[in-house]
Order: sequence, then C-alpha cells, then structure tokens
Amino acid sequence: MKPLYLFLFLLLCSQQLNAQNKGMIPTGKQLPAGTERRLALVIGNKYYAYAGRLNNTHNDADDMAKVLQNLGFDVILKKDLSMIDFQKSIDDFGTKLGQYNVGLLYYSGHGIQYQGENYLVPIDAKPNTVEDIEYTCVKLGRAMAKMEGAKLKVSLAFLDACRNNPFPSSSRAVGQGLTIPNNPPGSFVVFSTRAGSTADDNSSGRNGLFTSALLQNLSQANVGLRTMIDNVIETVTQRSGNSQIPGRYDELRGDFYFLVGGESKPEQEKPIIINREEPSPISKRSKKLFPYEPEIVFVRGGTFNMGSNDDNLLAKPMHQVILSDYYIGKYEVTQEQWKAVMGNNPSEFKGCPTCPVNNVNWNDIQKYLQKLNALTGKIYRLPTEAEWEYAARGGSKSKGFIYSGGDDIENIAWWYGNSNHQTHPVGQKKPNELGIYDMTGSQAEWCNDWFDENYYKNSPSINPKGPNEGTHRIVRGASWRGLKDDSRVYYREVLPPNNTSYGVDYGLRIVLEH
Repeated sequence: MKPLYLFLFLLLCSQQLNAQNKGMIPTGKQLPAGTERRLALVIGNKYYAYAGRLNNTHNDADDMAKVLQNLGFDVILKKDLSMIDFQKSIDDFGTKLGQYNVGLLYYSGHGIQYQGENYLVPIDAKPNTVEDIEYTCVKLGRAMAKMEGAKLKVSLAFLDACRNNPFPSSSRAVGQGLTIPNNPPGSFVVFSTRAGSTADDNSSGRNGLFTSALLQNLSQANVGLRTMIDNVIETVTQRSGNSQIPGRYDELRGDFYFLVGGESKPEQEKPIIINREEPSPISKRSKKLFPYEPEIVFVRGGTFNMGSNDDNLLAKPMHQVILSDYYIGKYEVTQEQWKAVMGNNPSEFKGCPTCPVNNVNWNDIQKYLQKLNALTGKIYRLPTEAEWEYAARGGSKSKGFIYSGGDDIENIAWWYGNSNHQTHPVGQKKPNELGIYDMTGSQAEWCNDWFDENYYKNSPSINPKGPNEGTHRIVRGASWRGLKDDSRVYYREVLPPNNTSYGVDYGLRIVLEH
C-alpha cells in the first residue's frame, strides 16, 4: 500500500504546484456561512523598468491574497505584469467570473489619470508621448467592464495606486493621482486616497498605508462593507495626519459582508468620529420637545459621494465628503409649528396646519430660528448642503436611490405629476432609509450655505459648510411643482436670501446642534 500512498501524495503536490504556477491560490476551505462564490484578482507591481521602483507592493499583494483566501475567495495572484500579461490576466479573470457571484480586483502599483480615465501601469510601460498612455497602460475600466459583463451580484475594486505620476515628462497632461471612476451599478470602488491626490507607500513599513488599514479591517465578522471602509478611511486619515483620505465610490445596492456568522455579534455601523462625544439619539416626540419643535432623527455620520457628474452643471464635480453625526428634522417645518413661534402664517396654502410652511425666504428663517432657540434654549439651524444631501441619500443606510427613498417618485414625493398643484400634509408618502419624509418634493428646502460655482471643486472633505460669502443661498429637494429631473437627490437650486418672487415653493427642515 505504501507505493499507492506515495503516488497519491505526489499527485496532490503536483496539482497544487500547477495551480500556483497558474497564479491560482487554492483556498482549501469552505466559504463562510451565508456567503456566495467569490473570485479575486490580486496584482502587485514593483519592479518597473522605466518608472520608480515601489517598496511594498509585493507585500501588499501577498498579504491581501492570504486574507482574501481566508475569507472564501478563490484568488488569482499576479506580480510584476507586463502590458501583455496585464491585459491577459484581466481577460482571464473576466472569463472565470462567469462561475462566481462576487468579483474583486486588488491592485498595488503605479496608477495615473489621463483625459478622465484611470490607468494601471504595467512594469514595462514607457509612453514616449502622453498619447501613448492608452496604448502602454491598462484602463481600470477594462476590469470593471469584465465584472459588469459577468452580471455579478457584487463587484469590488481596491486600488492602492494613487502615487505620484511615474512619467514626469508628461506631467502637464497627466493628472495627479486617479480621477473619479465611472463605476457601473452594483460596484464599489475604493482608492487609497481621494481623486486627484497621492498616497503614501509607507516605505518604513511592510504595507502601504491604505493596504495596512484594509488588511486590519477586512476580517471583522458581521461588519458591513460601508462600515468597514468607513473604519479604513478613519484609520488612514488619522495615521496620515489628514494628508491622505481614501476615496470611496459607491454604486452598490444593499450591503456586503466579507465574513458572517461565528460568535461575533453584529456591530452597529460606526461613523467617522470627529471630535465629539457619543450622543443619545432622539427619534420620537417626547417631553424633551416643545409642541412647536419639529420631530428629529439621528443621522450617523459617514462618507459619501456628493454631487453628480451628469449634465446638471451645478452638481459637478462629484466629490467625496465625510460628515460627523447630527440630528435633522423628520419632517419639514409645518404651518402650525411656524405660527406657534412667529405668530403668523405666511404660507400660500393656508388652512392646513400640518402642511409644510412655505412662502418663506432665507432671511425669514433666520428670524424664526432665533426665536425658536430663545424659546427652547437649544440651538437649531438650517442644514448645511452636505448634511441635507447625505440625509436625503439615506446616510449610512443608503441604497443608492435616484430620489430620497426610492426610484419611483410616485411613492415617495408630492411632485408636479401628482400634487394637484398644491402642498399636502407632511409624512403622507413613504420615508427614506433613515425614516425621513418629503426630502424629495413637497416643498423645496433652504440650506445654510452660500453658493459659489467653483466650491465643489475645492470643497473641504470633512464637514464642509459652504463658501464664506456670496450673493445666493442653496435650495434643495424640489417641490410640489418640480419635475422628475429637478427632484434627484443631488439637484441644486440657488436663490438670493431675500427672495420673494417664488416663495410659494420654498420651506425648511432644521438641524439640532448637539
């Protein structure tokens, strides 16, 4: 029997060696309970022939492959890919994805942007002119298209590839870092630093700064993908002294868990914590609220992509924002609530106490807030534009809807097509993911921010409050006479703060300082 055992042993070793030679790491494990079939392509490029050598990319790829393998992924590990090998690896990855439900691309190496496209740099890339980049480097879109074509349930991409431009001679045409990706629905892309910035290779450590944080967080059981990435962003931001903030580009529907089950209890979603104490959420009307105070909802902070790159010029460019926790009105301020504070009802549509107050401008609202704060001893204010959009999108529970709470505007909003050209009592339509009503339609809502057409391009990433000065203020959410395109969660309007011409459309929702 011994020769037979020896034969079987040698056969098994041969199969494992062949798998490794092909770049496939055999997992030898069952998938964690509740997960789907998963395939990852992991690439680490280090020894560049014509660009700077990188210190940690092989370590990054090796360590990422090992962790993903333990998380139930079949892993294709590749290092130091030439242009031909790079393209072939992506194509082979795309072919194999047909047998899987989840696809993941991890890349550590040089990455550049050119003419609005992200490129991953092979080790033999040597563009003689900037026009050569698209022929000597590999588009990120190539891999994303393969995952989209495979009709996966979840497509993920983690790119530690936002280092300095390795081809300085083309610096005038090649943008710094990477640019915002056009990732398809169902995908989730994370850059080691936000678009247009560069990342730290962390030459004194084993892994790049971003990959190190990613490795520490990937294996946490029962933690959703968005929460996990929020934790990664917080870690990298703190360790870099705010000089490197990872970029997250989320087109995922629902959430995704790398690891579930076990003895770990599901963890509540963690915010990006910015110099605050944990508050006690207030979500229902209680003795703590005076009758004229709007009911409020606790919004757990986090990271989101604000704005849009579509044809709405005022919403460009899409940019990443990190917010602390805050409280926002569950409903718009009603006519009866306004009258209880101000002693008058300026609304166009009177006789409906629970309808939202309208026909108020930004300056009127400041007088209302001053009196409300004096009556309650609290600090109420208008939301910043970022706070408004994050809440409208559903905050950390966002499902990526077009409107606030859904893709079917009929179910969640009073708009031109169903309002009968008038306002309606608050809270009659379906709420959004956070339990907030009427952020689409009903009444357009004033925000606190001044408007500057260039502000989105230079906006601070953490708790932006808008320009310091201006002539117009921001209005969000459209109204009962708004059209569908005007009702999208990122749509912006601007009006002078003393506007009286179109007041019938405009009301407010307030934020409580804590």
